[in-house]
Amino acid sequence: MSNYKWASLSAILLAGLCWGQAPSGVPEPTVMGSVFIVDQATQTLKQLPGEEWKRKTKTGLRGVESINVVHGEHSPLRISSADKVAFVYHPFNSQEVAHVKLYAFTQVKGDRETVMGKTKGRNTEYNPSVPLDVTQFGASSYKLTPRSPLSPGEYWVSTPGAGPIQTFGVD
Repeated sequence: MSNYKWASLSAILLAGLCWGQAPSGVPEPTVMGSVFIVDQATQTLKQLPGEEWKRKTKTGLRGVESINVVHGEHSPLRISSADKVAFVYHPFNSQEVAHVKLYAFTQVKGDRETVMGKTKGRNTEYNPSVPLDVTQFGASSYKLTPRSPLSPGEYWVSTPGAGPIQTFGVD
């Protein structure tokens, strides 16, 4: 076999071996339905903590607000505002990825809250999520990257299902 053919065959085989592997040496998560943050220092994945939440409804002159509430002022997982934030999500199926959202909390009387929507009459306004870029990460996971740097504060990631919400804080 000529050197040219051998080099071409080697490149094709190497590409086949690399297909589906996560970039940068960070392993793809094996846990489905959870969100992980990429630790830039160690090039590993850290699972976001799941915290119990409740939905409350607030009625007033401005209409009805639907609010997600998590007890406590801070998430146990902290990251630096200097870090470039990237998340990895391994969905149960690829259609779920479109429903993964990132929201900011506000501090209210020792709790973290997000107004999800306001309804007045027939009109409902939904709280916009933090815009994310979504790219393939390995064979069956997705990398979620905020389009702009996250300001200091508390955040949570919404995934399909009604389980605990996954939280983190930016210092």
